[in-house]
Amino acid sequence: MTIASRDQMALPVGTWPYGQYFVSRGLPADPGYLGVITNWDGQWYQSIALDGYQVPLPDDPEAGQKLQAWAFPPGYPMLVRGAMAVTGLPFSVAATVISMVAGGLAMILLYRLLDRRAGAFIAASAVALLSTFPSAPLLQAAYSESLALLYLMLSLTLLASRRYLWCALAVSALAMSRLVTPPLALVVAAHFYRRFKSERRDLSTSDMVSLGFLFVLCVIGAVAWPVISSFFIGSQAGLARTSAPRYLRGWFLGSLSIGGPALLGAVLLLVLILMIFAMRHTTEGWGLELRVWSVAYPVYIFSVTSILLGVLRYFLLAPTFLLVAVMVVAENRWRAAVPILLCGLGLASQWWYVSQVLVVPPPAPGIGP
Repeated sequence: MTIASRDQMALPVGTWPYGQYFVSRGLPADPGYLGVITNWDGQWYQSIALDGYQVPLPDDPEAGQKLQAWAFPPGYPMLVRGAMAVTGLPFSVAATVISMVAGGLAMILLYRLLDRRAGAFIAASAVALLSTFPSAPLLQAAYSESLALLYLMLSLTLLASRRYLWCALAVSALAMSRLVTPPLALVVAAHFYRRFKSERRDLSTSDMVSLGFLFVLCVIGAVAWPVISSFFIGSQAGLARTSAPRYLRGWFLGSLSIGGPALLGAVLLLVLILMIFAMRHTTEGWGLELRVWSVAYPVYIFSVTSILLGVLRYFLLAPTFLLVAVMVVAENRWRAAVPILLCGLGLASQWWYVSQVLVVPPPAPGIGP
């Protein structure tokens, strides 16, 4: 990030380039590590942490910017704001500390979740592959991915250990960090079905009520922040400014309109491959909860997002996405070569991601207002 920042231009306060990029606090050219980690969404989180959410007046010329801030749930920026108040650190430092600590704790939980059944090799491979994923540098940036990953790992761990009320707290925290809780509803449903099938007589009423409540909480988690924001900025603006998911339109209809049936077939084939590999007998050591999430979450992402490079960022919450390649040769004596090779490729691709996606380059010649 420090080296790649040499290619970043100075960013004045406002929107750049020409309505495409928001800057809440100006940055000089070559801003260094602490400047790069606040790029893109980091600027919105910085604005929320420093200025809070604002309700603009009808004639406010900056009404669009102030409303757009409501698209970002408060979990991450308010936590950074609290860290700034306690420590006196500037936003960039507090943000990277929060992100790195949350990311580190998430990796520990991921390792423990897999180590119990799948063993140390699979657990270590999952952590290594996620840590070297192309977009993994965002786990130390002023983004909510680290915190969301931590809450996700907490939710899956608590659900697997049948601590449902604590799990509800983790799901609530996740809903206030990223709008990704609906796939967890399928995880809860699968967990309930397994318990009902094997422990029908021993399944208590309180557990059934708790699981029902948890299921509903996961479903409404994606609209909780839009509804809350609507009380302040109006229902129409609240839903519009919080990127409310458009189910079954994302990659599926997008691929059909861009590349026709052939591209749609390729996307569906990728989903099918993920489902087949995640549900093979070799992945039983992942545990039911993580296996179901490994299928439900990618399908959700493909359903509600556009065909953009941003999908690399979203797949940080799919910690087993590359692990399926390791599982194919899980019993082979050369199995260690697969994660080593993938980690090497991942580290190389991180340079591309930071320099081409995270850093804000000067505009191409000829581009103007």
